[in-house]
Amino acid sequence: MTGKRRVKGGRPADGWARPIVIGAVVLAGVSCLKLPEPEGRKTGAKKPAVTLPPRPDLTVQRVPERHPDGAFTIEGFLRHAGEVYANEPEHRTATVRGYVREVVRCPESSRLCPTVPHLVLVDSLTTPRGRLFVVSDPPDAVLQGFPADSQQTLQGEVALWSPDGRLVDLRGLLVIRVPGDETAPDPSAQAPRPEGTAPPRARAGGATPPSNPR
Repeated sequence: MTGKRRVKGGRPADGWARPIVIGAVVLAGVSCLKLPEPEGRKTGAKKPAVTLPPRPDLTVQRVPERHPDGAFTIEGFLRHAGEVYANEPEHRTATVRGYVREVVRCPESSRLCPTVPHLVLVDSLTTPRGRLFVVSDPPDAVLQGFPADSQQTLQGEVALWSPDGRLVDLRGLLVIRVPGDETAPDPSAQAPRPEGTAPPRARAGGATPPSNPR
C-alpha cells in the first residue's frame, strides 16, 4: 500500500510537525527584522546641553548687634532689650539705628484711635527681619520728622509697652520722651489790670510795693 505511513489512531506521522516548522520560520523572520531606534538612542547623537543657574546661597547672614559707632541694630536691640530693661529706670536708655519701614497714624475718619501712633524700624527695607516699634510721649511727637524709608538714629528708653499701655511688645520697644516747656509763666505778667492803671514798679531789692486800694 502506497502513501504516508500512519501511526496508531489513523493520523499521518508528520502532521504534528507542520505547526512547529511554521512557528520556527516566523520567529526567525521576526528576529531578523531591524526596528528603527528612537531619535534619542541613535549612535553618535549628541545630548542637548542643559545650562542650570548657579545654586543660590541659602545661608542666613547674621546681622551684627551694633553699628561701628556703638548704636544698636534692630536685631541687636531686640536681643538685648531684656537685659537693658532689667536695669534701674535711669539706666534703661539705648541708641538704635534703622530704617523707617512704616509710620502708623490714627485714621482721620475715626474719633477714637484704634492704635498707638508709632514707627516700625527694620535693619533692611528689602529683607526685613526683626521689627522695632518706636513710640513717644506725647504720642504724636513720633510722627514728626521721621519720613518712611529714611534711616534714623534714635535714643530713648527701653520699655515693654507704650506709656498708655495699649501697645505691648515683650521683646522690647523704644519710647522717645519729648520734654515739654518747663518755664513757668510769671503770674503777675499774665494777670489782667484795670484800665488806666500802670503795672506796679519794683522797689530797690526787687520787692514789689503792695497796692493801695481806694
